Amino acid sequence: MAVKLRNLSSPVHWNVTAQTPNAVAYRLWVSYPGGDWEMIAEGGLADDNPDCGSFSPAENMQFAFWLGVGSTVPRSAFSISIVLNQDGVPLTNGVLRERGKLDDKGEAYRERTVPLNTLMS
Repeated sequence: MAVKLRNLSSPVHWNVTAQTPNAVAYRLWVSYPGGDWEMIAEGGLADDNPDCGSFSPAENMQFAFWLGVGSTVPRSAFSISIVLNQDGVPLTNGVLRERGKLDDKGEAYRERTVPLNTLMS
């Protein structure tokens, strides 16, 4: 499902959060029409770096993420969100939630690509 941009003039802000007590690593990319994928963030929720940032919007661009989730409790539930917003307002379809259960080793991996378009398209 496409994420709907509010406009093409305000930056898109992103924020990664965990709703469960898990270790989380992430990588985020954007791709502009006719361009290559560009990594815009790589980090983890336990490091000292902010788990938020921004990128410039464009019509028909794409946003992708990879999440690595871990815990010392195998088969436990996890819930991680990446929220995309403009001007302090979450974008339509811009709360990207990944939920599930960790495997027998206490790990889970998720990746997803979503298109970003304006409300006019």
